[in-house]
Amino acid sequence: MFSKQVMGWGAVIVGVLIALTEVMGWSGSLNYLWAVLVLIWGFMSFK
Repeated sequence: MFSKQVMGWGAVIVGVLIALTEVMGWSGSLNYLWAVLVLIWGFMSFK
């Protein structure tokens, strides 16, 4: 199981990725990719 610190930094990184997607004008569908990564990250914490 990931520590709370690792989980917290994971959330921060995903937030930064979503913000970069918006600021840089990248495809909005990348937000779905970030959401899938968060789901995978969360499921990995259950192991």
